[in-house]
Amino acid sequence: MIGITDITERDLNSSYKDVAKVIGLDTALRLGKEFGGENFYLPKVQDRKRLEELADTDARYGDIVKVIGLDATFKLAREFRGESFYLPKLDGNQGPLTRARERMILSEVKTGTFRGSIVALARKYGITSRGVQLIIKRAHIKMVASQ
Repeated sequence: MIGITDITERDLNSSYKDVAKVIGLDTALRLGKEFGGENFYLPKVQDRKRLEELADTDARYGDIVKVIGLDATFKLAREFRGESFYLPKLDGNQGPLTRARERMILSEVKTGTFRGSIVALARKYGITSRGVQLIIKRAHIKMVASQ
């Protein structure tokens, strides 16, 4: 099975990359694990004290602070300045876990390090054999289209 520790920078979409630049990869992934699939809005705040007050009175901000801490939440609030942003679910279609899993499957297929069947590869990564076939097919189509 694949986990958060298998995710690298190249598995991130632009939203996760933007957030990870501000608060780091591990913290961005914690945020995505807890709140992925939701829109985020952090208010314009000038100082940590004001954000702390909001976190105490508004569960939306308080929940985020509980997961990533006040400092990271404040950094995001300063960076996004009252604009909303969206992080996909980690294991959604465009999520980092999905991208990491696809990268790892394709690596095993391309390098020949996996000697088993498609079914065994599917079991290893916790998806269906049809899912593995589709990953390989999409990669082949992209490779042919780029030539």
